[in-house]
Amino acid sequence: MEFRALRYFVTIAEVGSFSSAARLLHVAQPALSRQIHNLERELGVPLFRRTARGLLLTDSGRQLLGDGRQILEAAEQATARIRQDAKGVREPVSVALTSSASMILTVPLLRTVERDLPSISLSIVESMVGSGSEWLNWIRDRHLDLAVMYDVEKQPELRSETVLVEELRLVGKFGQRRTGSPVPFAALAKYPLVLPSRIFPLRQMIDRAAQQAGVELQVVDESNSTLEVKRMIRRGKVYSILTPCAVWEERRHKELFAARIVEPSLSRRLNIISLAGSVRSPAVRTILDQLKLTMRQLVEAGSWDARLT
Repeated sequence: MEFRALRYFVTIAEVGSFSSAARLLHVAQPALSRQIHNLERELGVPLFRRTARGLLLTDSGRQLLGDGRQILEAAEQATARIRQDAKGVREPVSVALTSSASMILTVPLLRTVERDLPSISLSIVESMVGSGSEWLNWIRDRHLDLAVMYDVEKQPELRSETVLVEELRLVGKFGQRRTGSPVPFAALAKYPLVLPSRIFPLRQMIDRAAQQAGVELQVVDESNSTLEVKRMIRRGKVYSILTPCAVWEERRHKELFAARIVEPSLSRRLNIISLAGSVRSPAVRTILDQLKLTMRQLVEAGSWDARLT
C-alpha cells in the first residue's frame, strides 16, 4: 500500500466527498477516484458506499481510517524530526485570532510555545473579523494554519471544533452600575451603546435579538476596534455589548464591569478551524492541542468567563 493512496483515502473519509478532497489535495478528481479504486482492488474490499445521504464508509473503511490516521501521523512526525535535526530550523505555524480572543490567549500561548516548544515558530494574526470567509480561504489555500473564530458552521474541506461558549455581557465603566445583577435584554434600551458596524456577526446577532424582543437599542456610535470601544467606555459616556474575554483584564483591575444579559441571554461558540486532520503537519497538530489546553486552563482558573464544551 502506498502512502499517497492512504493519504488520499483518509482525506476523502474526513471531508466526506471526492470533489472536496480533490480540491484540498490539489489532485484531479478522476485521478483520485482511480487511486481509491486501485486501493480497494489491492485490499479486496470496498471502502466507501454511495448513498442518498452522501459518501459513507464501509466497516472495512472505518477500520482503515483509524489505522491510516495513526500511520500517516507517525510518518509525518518522523519526517518532521529528521528535517528539524538536519536543518536546525523552527517550523512555522500561523494562528489567526479574533481581536477579543487574542486579548486573553496571545500572551499565554506565546509564552508556552517559547518555553516548551522550541522547534515551532508561532505567528499570531489578529483581526476583528467580518464574515471570516477570508480566513477560511487562507486555511484552504495553506496561507494560514489555524483560526480561532466565533460561530463557524461546518465548512467544506475544513474542520471546526467548538471549544467553549461565551455569554455576551453589557460592559460599562466600573462603578456606574451599583449592582452586579444580570440585565434583562429589554433594559438595554436605556443604555447608550457603541457597537460594531452591521457587517459583523456580533452586531447582526444583537440586532436580531432586539428585533425579536421588540426592543429599540440606542446605538450612539459604531466602532470596529475592540480597543477603541473600551477606551470610549472608560470615559463613562457609553456602554457596549461584548464577550467576557474582551474585557477580562479590565474586569480584574476593576476598570470595567461586565453584567450578564438575560431574557434572553445571547451566547457565542468559539471554534478552532483547521484543515482536515490528514493534511495538518505535526507542528500544527501540536499548536492545535496547545490552543485547546490553554483555553481550558484559562476557563478552569476563572480567568475566562466561559463554559467548556
